[in-house]
Amino acid sequence: MYPKIEINLNNIIENMNKIKKLCEENNIKLSLVTKVLANQKEIVKKLVENEIDSICETRISNLKSYKDIP
Repeated sequence: MYPKIEINLNNIIENMNKIKKLCEENNIKLSLVTKVLANQKEIVKKLVENEIDSICETRISNLKSYKDIP
């Protein structure tokens, strides 16, 4: 069904790693704002596994769903 969104997680992780490197070089921490992810737990988990410093979320219910992500 249309419209649909395709998420290329490998591209997102590649871009995130480039941004993370720039941040580290400038002593800046990187946070993930999960707004557009709409509680997509597996995507958030993959991004956290790639060393995001923190997660930013407006909905407590979504944060609760991430509680088992280290």
